[in-house]
Amino acid sequence: MSFNPVVSAVTRIDGDSKNFYGSLNYSFNSTDRRMFPRRGNIGFAEVGVMFNRAHSVYAYKDSSELYDVSDLLSDSPITKVKFKWNTYYETSDKLTLMHNIQASVDLNSATDDKLFFFDNNYLGGVQTVLHNQMPFYGYLETQINTPSFASCMIGAQYKIYNELYLSFFANIGASKVYYNDEWLDDQYMKFRSGASVQVGYNLSAFPIEFNFMYSPEVKDFVSHVSMGYNF
Repeated sequence: MSFNPVVSAVTRIDGDSKNFYGSLNYSFNSTDRRMFPRRGNIGFAEVGVMFNRAHSVYAYKDSSELYDVSDLLSDSPITKVKFKWNTYYETSDKLTLMHNIQASVDLNSATDDKLFFFDNNYLGGVQTVLHNQMPFYGYLETQINTPSFASCMIGAQYKIYNELYLSFFANIGASKVYYNDEWLDDQYMKFRSGASVQVGYNLSAFPIEFNFMYSPEVKDFVSHVSMGYNF
């Protein structure tokens, strides 16, 4: 993994972080169709270990090297545990109710007072784009970076006409954050919440979804457009 984020107006971080990841996982899908499912369950569980970790990270100012910050990233192994479960209930020809529970935990993050933020989980968005990401309505894709979190969601999907659907979602959860953004300070769990209204059309070859979301913590409306299938 390579990165070059701008930390301030005059400072840049550049370098790479490498590791191996071994895992055991189990997935289950009994839904009646891939998009806008009406009944069935989707489950996923994984236990994995990141190991043989190596970092080469530098801070720059005005194109000259400032210092090597590689020691801020631990090379100790990280154990990750993830779980997701979605259930869809078809209550009538037009209405489907649903719920989701999900959690992800890094069991030994911040070991030995070292930073692990490049290896954390990402929370936000309406679909999974990255392996370490779990969706959460009200937040942008990967907006929250956290070593552990848990959440639940309830929703309703209504068939307006033909394959046109109107859906409502609401989720709450908690994520582990660092007090006053100090990575090495005491950690605590922060409450998260959000909701979304979705309009979608299930074209067999090119489904389309429009989401309009809000979170009281973000205090802003955000939108998301999805066209086609997520591979």
